[in-house]
Amino acid sequence: MTDAKKPPISASTEEAQSWLPFPVNAPRVRPPLTTVQKQVLDFIVAYREENGVSPTLQEIGDRLTAVPEGFGHASNHLDLTLGAFNTAVLIASSLTMALAVHASQLGKHGRLVLYLVLTMVLGSVFLGVKGYEYAHKFHEHLVPGPHFQYPGVHAHAAQIFFSLYFAMTGLHALHMVIGIGIMLVLTVMAIRGRFGHNYHTPIEISGLYWHFVDIVWIFLFPLLYLIERHT
Repeated sequence: MTDAKKPPISASTEEAQSWLPFPVNAPRVRPPLTTVQKQVLDFIVAYREENGVSPTLQEIGDRLTAVPEGFGHASNHLDLTLGAFNTAVLIASSLTMALAVHASQLGKHGRLVLYLVLTMVLGSVFLGVKGYEYAHKFHEHLVPGPHFQYPGVHAHAAQIFFSLYFAMTGLHALHMVIGIGIMLVLTVMAIRGRFGHNYHTPIEISGLYWHFVDIVWIFLFPLLYLIERHT
């Protein structure tokens, strides 16, 4: 392999630079600041103007992790009563699911079918209430997209909030639909006598899935509905 041609040692600086694959004197282009960087700089400037000193790293971190004011403002457009009602419904469905598991362990087919049906009914009630909430948001033009309407200075933050709201609650509702489908299959199997005190594993596993979906809502409810309710 032959070595690449190199400039002579005695070559001038201009001649040596001509061998480089990039221009030495080319202007350096600074990349644009990201949104987070702009927020940090704006906060530092405002903090120095108000206090005369720079903020600490802890204060900068607290600023970045704070809930935007627009999120709290948009959260007030959610129906707290319906959200609390749905929370109670899912807690009750967890109880009926636990009773269904207990009935399957004891081999009580009648009670097993009853509690599975009650679990499906409560899950359907939850989805019905959530569908009503969605329809109300459509009516108020609070669905993110070209027809989104939100008065005031928090319109951009509100659109982000409702994007997260529909994404998270919609994904949760999808898992609820899947759970109801599973309960329906288990109910048919229970009616046919497939389960007893010696075999009830599908009931227990499905119960864990149902409880998981319920717990997710327990986190979603305060995260979305209670951002500014304490003020």
